[in-house]
Order: sequence, then structure tokens, then C-alpha cells
Amino acid sequence: MKTKSTNHKLYDEMIAKQAQLHRVAINEAGRYVAEFKVKDQEFTYTIHDMWREGQSVDHRAKKSIFAKLNAIRQAVWRKIVKWFRKFMGHLAKAERLDFRNMVLTNAPKEVKVFLTGATSVDAILRMPVVGYNVEKWLLQLAESDAIRLRAATFSASSARQLQETTVGTKILNYSNGTNAVAYRNIRTVVTTATEGVTSNVQYAITAENPGVFTKEVYTAVLDTRTSALCRTLHGRVYPIGEGPVPPMHPNCRSKRVPLFEGQGVPPVETFQEWFERQDEDTQRKVLGKNRYELWRAGKLTLDKFVDSDGEQYTLKELYAKYPEAFED
Repeated sequence: MKTKSTNHKLYDEMIAKQAQLHRVAINEAGRYVAEFKVKDQEFTYTIHDMWREGQSVDHRAKKSIFAKLNAIRQAVWRKIVKWFRKFMGHLAKAERLDFRNMVLTNAPKEVKVFLTGATSVDAILRMPVVGYNVEKWLLQLAESDAIRLRAATFSASSARQLQETTVGTKILNYSNGTNAVAYRNIRTVVTTATEGVTSNVQYAITAENPGVFTKEVYTAVLDTRTSALCRTLHGRVYPIGEGPVPPMHPNCRSKRVPLFEGQGVPPVETFQEWFERQDEDTQRKVLGKNRYELWRAGKLTLDKFVDSDGEQYTLKELYAKYPEAFED
């Protein structure tokens, strides 16, 4: 068996750690959602206690109903915002230590490593993640939750309608209510923020220690959920401090892995290699029906579906750019 290079070992270790962190983030988000669901019964009871079946309520009564329901929701939001801040703080500290340890463990003898940790945890948490301040992100979700609840309350014509609009319906496992929108958003924020904080920790340490690394390889998780942007960037090598830094979008699972100078680039399966060994159903899910048919017919190659920045063209844009591909 061929011996792995130093960069290959570091690459494998960091990708494995990334998958582990994603599971940690999903579990953490699940804890927050569970806290809300504990209050669902009280939320539903309050609706029917303040708005009896068949009763007509005026604007003033709806205002009182909204205030009571919002108080229940916002109490949970305040609790999970505290949990989230604590989780992010622990994450930044742990990742700073883990990343330094991985580097020191894998560093080749000829590379002198003097890693510092000058960037504080507070500074790392202030770094934006896909344009958001990590510590304020959940607060913004709480505000949006209140806006949806207010709209649902004042537009409802009965207690049952208000319950179904907010909590959802049993037949759809309560996934169609406005409360469920908040739960999905929580998962998005926690998983994206986790990826962002780990990326910011790495960015801070590599910036503080020039010369240890000179390049990074962009690595995406290749499956049916991979965005067109990330699958285009996958495998590209960038100088430290240059090029796109994940997360590139909400729910982004990509990572940049640093490379020691003179140790080569680890073998990274390209998106095309991965795509071509998938079955037809998976290929359809990745490209969509129309793009799949264009690719299968040999009219367009995979690289033609995205622009130079990795953004996927719409079908209308593809037609304008490659009209001959749409001819019978």
C-alpha cells in the first residue's frame, strides 16, 4: 500500500473531523428544537383557552392572544440564544486547540512550526459567517418568528385555523406550521455557524503563522445536496488568504484544507469523477431533469452548466448561451 503524504494525512484527518462536527451541530440544533416542542402543548392550550370555539374575537382580543403566545415563544428563544452563545464559545476554543494539534502532529520535519493563538475567541465569533454576525443570528430568527406569529394571529378566523397555521397539522406531522419554519431555520443557522466558526478559527491561525502553509484545497461534500457553486470549486487550490472561503451559503458543508509547502496536493476526486460513477437516479437529482437530458445526450458537458464563478445558469440562460444544445 502506498504511503500517504503528510498533506494527505492532514487532509483525511480534517475531512473526518468536519463530518464529526456536522453531526455535533445537528445534535445541538435538535436540542434547541426539542426545547420549543416541549412548549407546544402550552402554546396550543393557550390558543383554545383565549379563543373559544365559535367565539368571534376583535382586534383587541387578538392583540392579547398574540402577546401571550409570543411570550411563550420568546422565553424559549432567550434560553436557546444563551445556549447557542455558550456552544459557539466552546466550539471556537476547542477548534483552535484541535486545529493546532492536528498541524503539529502532521507537520513534516523540514517545516518549522511555531503556532500562535493571538486571535481571541471573541474576535473569532465577531467574524461574519455568510454575511451574518454569529452571535446575533438567532436573535434575528426570534424577531422573524414573532412577525410570522403576529401575521398568523391577526389573519386567523378561528382558533383552529390559528393552531393549524402556527403549530401545523397532525397529518403532515406538524411540519407545515410557521413554528416549523423556525425549527428549520434553527438547524440551518447552527450547522452553518458551526462550519463558519471552524473556518474562521483556521483562517485566523494560518494568517497568524505565515510560512507554515502556503496553499489550501477547497473540498466539498459530494452528494445530491451539493450546490452548483461548491461542486465547481471542489478540488481547486488557492493561496492562503485568497479565493472563496466556506461556508459559501446557508447549509454549506465545504471546507478549505491547508497544505504544507513541498508536500504535494492530496488526491481529491473531482466532481466529474464522482458524478460519472453515480447511478442514473442520482445523476438526475443532482442536475435536474432538463440538464440531465442535455448532459446525457452529449449536448452540454458538466462545466457548461455554471458560470466562471460557479453559479448555476438557469435554463433560460443556458438557452441564450447555447441555443444549439436545445435543437432537436
